[in-house]
Amino acid sequence: MKGIKFVHSGDFHLDSPLTSHHETFRQERREELLEMVSRLVDIAIKEQAELLLLAGDLFDGSRVEEKTLQHLENQWKRFPGRIFIAPGNHDPYTMDSVYEKRTFPPNVTIFKDYEEVYVEDLDLVIGGQGFTKAMEPTGFLTNIQCMTTATFRMLLLHVEISNQDHPYNPIRLAEISSSGYQYVALGHRHSFSGLQKEGDVYYAYAGMPEGRGFDELGEKGILIGTLYEEMVTLKFHPLAKRTYEEVQVDVTGILTRGDLLKTIERKLVSVTTIYKVLLKGMISPY
Repeated sequence: MKGIKFVHSGDFHLDSPLTSHHETFRQERREELLEMVSRLVDIAIKEQAELLLLAGDLFDGSRVEEKTLQHLENQWKRFPGRIFIAPGNHDPYTMDSVYEKRTFPPNVTIFKDYEEVYVEDLDLVIGGQGFTKAMEPTGFLTNIQCMTTATFRMLLLHVEISNQDHPYNPIRLAEISSSGYQYVALGHRHSFSGLQKEGDVYYAYAGMPEGRGFDELGEKGILIGTLYEEMVTLKFHPLAKRTYEEVQVDVTGILTRGDLLKTIERKLVSVTTIYKVLLKGMISPY
């Protein structure tokens, strides 16, 4: 059964200020975030993916270091397939953005206004639209339906699924269902949503491949999928070098500093995890 292999990711937030980290550790974490991009491309190549779908917020803001851009370009050039990017609210496609000013490798397509790109050798249409300002309160899917005839149809967006007003491209599940696409690759939320289905349309948030702080707890990674004519298969692949976790430590009855440290250390089981330790209970004042 013929299918199209793809990797779905986004929300890298490269060049984040990482202000929750001590200044001596920030540069190391920035380097690790760049290394994550290399690992992502390694996996996409190993999996023989034909597409790399990046659903926005590749950068944390408009100020992007030259080193970061050069590293991305070097990694994109290694990937033998097509790369599609839909900019998000942190990295909107504006006249001053790197998306406008920079020339990326020829295998990279960056969506601005809504567009449908037909990939003839795959009989595939990729639709997408990017943020053009930091807030997009009018949902992109309001008047969108795939118009290109193709065996395979995928849509790439940075969105918030919501029935309420929202500043970050609110879309409704009914709009996904009526979009005319088979798989909708989403970005914005930082945790994997699981593979969902609305009507005949599959969709998922990939989450982010590497956390940056204690508001992004747990395992992070990317999605490896295959689009068939009638279905989508999807698996979550852990990618993060480090994870962030909160642990609670009961200190009731502990009398010495040494015992306190030993009790805490027993909870810290991974050398690659960054922990926030929450103490509970009461220790002796004597």
